[in-house]
Amino acid sequence: MKIAYAGYVAAYTTDGVNDKIRAQIAAWTDMGHEVELYCLSPPPAGDGDPRVDGSVYTFTSLSERFGATRALARAIRRAQPDLVYVRYDIFLPPLSLLLSPLPVVLEINTDDRKETRIDGRLAWLYNELTRGASFRASRGLVCVTSELARSHSVARFGRPAVVIGNAGDPAALEPLDVPARGERSSAVMLVGYMAPWAGVDKLRALCVALPQLDVHVVGDVGDAAGAGAALPNLHFHGRLERDRYRPIMAASDFGIGPLALHRKGMSEATPLKVRDYLMHGLPILIAHDDTDFPGEPPWYVLQIPNTEAALDESLPAIETWSAAVAGRKVPRTEVLERIGIEAKERARIAFFEDVVARPRPRRWWRR
Repeated sequence: MKIAYAGYVAAYTTDGVNDKIRAQIAAWTDMGHEVELYCLSPPPAGDGDPRVDGSVYTFTSLSERFGATRALARAIRRAQPDLVYVRYDIFLPPLSLLLSPLPVVLEINTDDRKETRIDGRLAWLYNELTRGASFRASRGLVCVTSELARSHSVARFGRPAVVIGNAGDPAALEPLDVPARGERSSAVMLVGYMAPWAGVDKLRALCVALPQLDVHVVGDVGDAAGAGAALPNLHFHGRLERDRYRPIMAASDFGIGPLALHRKGMSEATPLKVRDYLMHGLPILIAHDDTDFPGEPPWYVLQIPNTEAALDESLPAIETWSAAVAGRKVPRTEVLERIGIEAKERARIAFFEDVVARPRPRRWWRR
């Protein structure tokens, strides 16, 4: 197939989303498909080349965003791909409409209705006005969790859907050696961008209760860094490239996932940062249901409840578990079957082929 991959990304920075897109395209190409990437992005802060391999359409204002979106859509239409894969986001104007009648599959990574409500009233209102048209213009949906696929805001459109959680790419990440044991334990939390559901504010209680544990936070966390500065065992490193945060992970006993998904009304997730920890061999502390780890969690997963008070209430369990996993690395063979990219991307391509083979829906705009 000839596939166009489109989405809003921060094309001039290195982050988990860009790594995910790069790995997906590499997997599809290895399967014999032709793939082109089209990105809508803010411009670089200074001079610099894009960190993604594709066409980048930048904008600095609302009017420029409108023009960049239309230019991106025109480029895809000229290329005439067999299928367009779109990371769902707020596009101005809606990208799915611009691409019709090409077959469009949307990737649903979050509950957009709840998340945009947190982002601000204007973003929420625009999303509410346009999301229905975007979903109806699509031919299929790929949801990263079962919770999203089941939700009324997604299921009501009656589009074919498949659940494929985010993957870990073994080709991109070398496993880490077991850290040299000292008197103290260490944990790491990766934060892509500051959001209430990351739960960075909860780390203070963890560090106060467990003074023998050093917690390292990598990412942009805004005012949270100042709030935790007085604690000797809570360390903020800011945004780092992977080659700079790997030494922090190498010295860590476990990784910490998002701790407050309940703040945006979600209970299930497949966070990229959690896959990053596991591919590096780190056990994980999470506060959500993970699509790829149903049922009884394995030894390297500690799942606490997804509530505001859960961390405080789980401190004894965290202390016991962190001592039990200290100095242990998760064998890659134990996680590849659950989160490895090869099987997930083969399932995604099979879904694409099914969507392309289906007859085009008639008069989708009246449904």
